[in-house]
Amino acid sequence: MNNEVLAKMEDLALVRFDEAERESVLAEMADVMACLDAIKAADTEGTEPMIYVQALENVFREDEVHEFPRIDDILENAPDEMEHQFVAPPTFD
Repeated sequence: MNNEVLAKMEDLALVRFDEAERESVLAEMADVMACLDAIKAADTEGTEPMIYVQALENVFREDEVHEFPRIDDILENAPDEMEHQFVAPPTFD
């Protein structure tokens, strides 16, 4: 990480640092880069890729097919219907 890269990052992020802030940001970015280097150095040979850290299982119930009631029977409960659909009052003007 150097001043040239930091200047490019400032342009992309639409921010400006004064000289004291630049030194602080450069130091922090150096720490971040050191952490990334440590991650890159980790041995991942034989490790399978995964989406989640924890093993998750689907806990949903199985789908059950039910016969759908007749539309005419459903519309009997409607206060008002038009063209085989419920009619509801508008929610806003």
